[in-house]
Amino acid sequence: MALFEAYRGEPCADGSAGVQRVASGLDWADPLPLTEPMIREAAVIEAELLEAGERVNLDETLIAGICRHNGAQVVTRDGHFEQIPDLDVQSY
Repeated sequence: MALFEAYRGEPCADGSAGVQRVASGLDWADPLPLTEPMIREAAVIEAELLEAGERVNLDETLIAGICRHNGAQVVTRDGHFEQIPDLDVQSY
């Protein structure tokens, strides 16, 4: 999910060259798969946010579910992740 967000948008305008440029810049990242237990965690996150009167988009909710399930850190410029409880967020 996070890789898709990185690849879409501006890199897509350059076609495969843009996607390859992004890929080479992400060689440090260790992508995690999206599995059923992680989708359940994302559903719990969405319920927590709705109960708190907050909401983030589906992509971010799924990314948060993947990371929180695995105890992984989200590295992001997006401040929406800060509102998710028990999620390790590193802003840049």
